Amino acid sequence: KCIGLPQYSMSISEGRLYARMGSPVTCSSNAELRPEFASELVCLDLTREGKVVWTRASHDLIPEGPQWRFEGSPTVIGGRAYIALSRRTPQLEVVVACLDASDGRAIWQRSIGSFRTSVEEKFNRVSHLLLTAGGGRIFLSTDVGAIVALDARDGRLDWAISYESRVEDAGEAAGGNGWRNGPPPLFFGGFLFAAPGDANSAFCIEADSGRVRWQFSYVRNTPDGLPE
Repeated sequence: KCIGLPQYSMSISEGRLYARMGSPVTCSSNAELRPEFASELVCLDLTREGKVVWTRASHDLIPEGPQWRFEGSPTVIGGRAYIALSRRTPQLEVVVACLDASDGRAIWQRSIGSFRTSVEEKFNRVSHLLLTAGGGRIFLSTDVGAIVALDARDGRLDWAISYESRVEDAGEAAGGNGWRNGPPPLFFGGFLFAAPGDANSAFCIEADSGRVRWQFSYVRNTPDGLPE
């Protein structure tokens, strides 16, 4: 059984299309009998009828320990492709990696940390985290209680904020099939706007400092679209 709802995305930059391929499962159940779910990042040349430029397997990018899997499609800017990966060890662990967009070569990778998640180890976890770029930084809303900013050049952690994670509420709002990842943050005018999938709040954050300018609380809808 899978917890979480599959989501799909692609990125296009300078005539190339980048997509995450493979199973939507990002963390396997400890009772899973099938072979390890694989994920792969592929780059296609749209000017040459979709010719494959390069591919990169998640387990080749970070070979050590339990298998890592790409979360979603990369954010491509300035000739670099930024993407999140996750694994269960047994806690959920998240990494952000930076690749050369021209050939898939790894430039840097940064561990974001380990997190508590409501998805029990007996279930396959399905997630789809997307990154946001702006002001020379890469932003990630983890949907497990933290929002972080990394320096786009070398992956240095610039700041991180935490909030009350309500993954159980998010799961109920998604229809009992577990949570659904929130949208990636928006960057505009020096501010980051985030609405994490595991919170009942939206945040306005100063992108340079990580200071929360304001926080707006709201009531989640139930699966039938009505307020709780």
